Amino acid sequence: MARFSTREQKEYRKMRVSALLLRGLTRREIVDSLDKQEFWNPRTMKPYALSTIQDDIKELEAEWMEESQQMTEMRLGRVSAENREVRRAAWSTGDYNAVLRSLQLEMKMYGLEDVEITIKHRGAEDVMGDMFGGNALLAALTDMDPDTLSRVTSNLRIAQESRVKA
Repeated sequence: MARFSTREQKEYRKMRVSALLLRGLTRREIVDSLDKQEFWNPRTMKPYALSTIQDDIKELEAEWMEESQQMTEMRLGRVSAENREVRRAAWSTGDYNAVLRSLQLEMKMYGLEDVEITIKHRGAEDVMGDMFGGNALLAALTDMDPDTLSRVTSNLRIAQESRVKA
């Protein structure tokens, strides 16, 4: 058998544990399966302890969680960028319903659906409402230039982040 560093041995063991875990084996079944395959602890030449396999599984699950979060953030970033491009195109063609739908999607993506907002724009009276209803809100949003609307959505994101941290 080739000699591996302790780190390499651990990574190889985790790879084998991962394959068995993903096939639905329990921790105990994984220990038994590795024993039957004569995949033993190279220091003791005995089967790996259940605690070792449990530690491997904890590490694997943490790695999978981290990978999942990174992938989710990456997808969210891409969808957000695509949504901004759709909104730019909608503004340029005067499709205000598409602008509103784009804003609604962005608010959903950032967990802002239930945020009530007040908009004061060009001396108009205050407009109250949530992003999913109200003709007055639609009128206020469609009257805004893209930069102002962008500032409104940025401020909403900041408000949501502050609310989540609190």
